[in-house]
Amino acid sequence: MQAVDINPILDCQYNSSYGYAGYALRINAICAIGPTLLIRLPVLGDHINDPWWFHGDSTNRAGFVFNLVRLNDQYHDNATLIASGSAILEDLERGFSSKHESLNRDYTIPLLQTDGSQFAGTVTFSFLQIRGFPCQDIRVEAKAGFWKTGTSTQVVGHRGSGANTAARSNLQIGENTVQSFLSAAASGASCVEFDVQITKDSVPVIFHDFLIMETGADTPLHTLTLKQFLHLADSQASRGDVVSIAEARYSSRDKFSAPKTQKPRSRSLGSYDEARSEDMMARMKLTDEGMHKPLKGNVRGLAIQEMFPTFVELFKKLPEDIAFNVELKYPMLWEAEDRRMEISAPEINHFVDIILSTISKHGRKRSITLSSFSPEICILLAVKQPQYPILFINKAGSVPTGDTRAASLQQAIRFAKTWNLAGIVMLSDPFVRCPRLVRYAKSQGLVVATYGNLNDEPENAIIQANAGVDALIANKVKLISQTLASLPKS
Repeated sequence: MQAVDINPILDCQYNSSYGYAGYALRINAICAIGPTLLIRLPVLGDHINDPWWFHGDSTNRAGFVFNLVRLNDQYHDNATLIASGSAILEDLERGFSSKHESLNRDYTIPLLQTDGSQFAGTVTFSFLQIRGFPCQDIRVEAKAGFWKTGTSTQVVGHRGSGANTAARSNLQIGENTVQSFLSAAASGASCVEFDVQITKDSVPVIFHDFLIMETGADTPLHTLTLKQFLHLADSQASRGDVVSIAEARYSSRDKFSAPKTQKPRSRSLGSYDEARSEDMMARMKLTDEGMHKPLKGNVRGLAIQEMFPTFVELFKKLPEDIAFNVELKYPMLWEAEDRRMEISAPEINHFVDIILSTISKHGRKRSITLSSFSPEICILLAVKQPQYPILFINKAGSVPTGDTRAASLQQAIRFAKTWNLAGIVMLSDPFVRCPRLVRYAKSQGLVVATYGNLNDEPENAIIQANAGVDALIANKVKLISQTLASLPKS
């Protein structure tokens, strides 16, 4: 909540004859149930971790009334109304379809003097609307997270057997694919981490980046249908060798049957496939991301390319003893601005409900943990369902975020405790440099997991394991699993 601009109206209203004087913003809900909130002015701190709750049966006419008052005594019983303003939430969100919304949650309204004749100032506020999850009554059998209390540090496969990057010298399997997850489990990971987004037709799919470079344009994933999204990977798949293709064309042209071969022809990468792969990489280099960073991802020629899976496919194709760390990939405002994206996204309740519905239908006895960089996503998950533990992912202040909750370890801990989250996932750098911070975080009753490039170095994995980190999310799964297995049992 930002401070209200109360000049110049207060200067002319202040009366020095009062023995006690102060100013406050009094907030009441319209067509909803909730306590009156009184905020003393000026506001010197950030109140984003001190939310004000209200609830109602319908959001159609729900809103707020903001009253700027002068407090005439220290008990707040005698207050003089100076100015007021109001906001209807539904009207603030107009301009988007029911399944989309703006990522900018800040709204500014004017405050007018009590007689309505003069402008007194403005108040800026943000709100998050949470609808009930329709499948809340579905009973799930698995509740524990991927960590194991009182046991050794767990290894989690980052996007399966590791994120694809141009800097890696070892053989890479396409990230966030079924084969990558199976490889991670075979290499010693007790859990696999992956990113879930939804398509234009509301199907949850596994993909990391917000923008799809493979289209040759900066295309947000949520603007593609499932068929369009899957075609991007299918179009890279080998179509057989050049001879087979030529035979088929020749047979069709001259209307006779080609001789049947006794052995199926190889589907290895031939010159025809190479040309298509090179064409895709050339298109990717035209994107904003491609012009500034090395190409990476599930691309033929850069990795062992696999089909992009849907979320449902993972439940069906991966053994139930492989635990899931499901990262709900939803953009924050600062991320959208940093990537020069449109500042709109799927409506946040719709996004979360689609993913929770899939888990409710297919989760069964699998160990599932939910996580997100987005504080709003974590809040919705905490309110909508109590079954699965939630972890707040945080960059530990390594980059400017524009969101206090994501600015530091202390703020991450405060946010997690405010919303009763199970724990935090932090960039590993501060824990490697100061292992005592792990004890501080765990003393708050939180699970502590880490991610980042430092987790791929055995010496750093040992430092964190000895400090008590519950889980390491790593790219070099086999190396780190073997390193931790060699440590003496505590």
